Amino acid sequence: MTDVIHLSTDELVKAINDEYGVILVSERNKLPKALAIGEKLTALRPRIAPKHGEWKAKFKELRLKMSYETATIYIRLYERQAEWRAKHADPTSLTIEEVLRLLAKPKPETSDKPKSSKAAIAEPGNEPSLATLPPDEQVKRIELDYGDMFEALKRKYDQDDLLSLTERLAAHLKMKLVPVSTPPEFVRRPLTAPPQTP
Repeated sequence: MTDVIHLSTDELVKAINDEYGVILVSERNKLPKALAIGEKLTALRPRIAPKHGEWKAKFKELRLKMSYETATIYIRLYERQAEWRAKHADPTSLTIEEVLRLLAKPKPETSDKPKSSKAAIAEPGNEPSLATLPPDEQVKRIELDYGDMFEALKRKYDQDDLLSLTERLAAHLKMKLVPVSTPPEFVRRPLTAPPQTP
């Protein structure tokens, strides 16, 4: 870690917000900025959440302009940079999305052989079904890093299913979906002259 450890909490929050603002407006050099933010978040985390499990709850109190999920990605980029830098010949040309793909776990191979001794000891039929597990445990068992979930959903489901899922998520989050573009049926309508009044 550089000298960010010596910055006050308020200075760290301001620096994170400033650098995150640069990421939002700039398409270039996002990865180095994300790493700088990840470093600062890594320095900030033990200050505000010294106990395991407090980080998410305390994060909301920080007045940061980024989401908890984005912060988690930046921390992972920073903490695992030795791993992803070793996988790419020219890490300076990578984007955040490309690094996340490098860090993604490979798809499990389908074989009859158990992967671990734990799986070898488990008897068939004793495993709880995925649907009966709590949601956070379901996500853990899918074995996807954060950020890979969307790509997996795109590969599995067609456009209509993704739209349905989006609508359900928006309803759950009490959000309103607004179309970004005009639906094609409006574009194809013939233009008619407005009715004239006598």
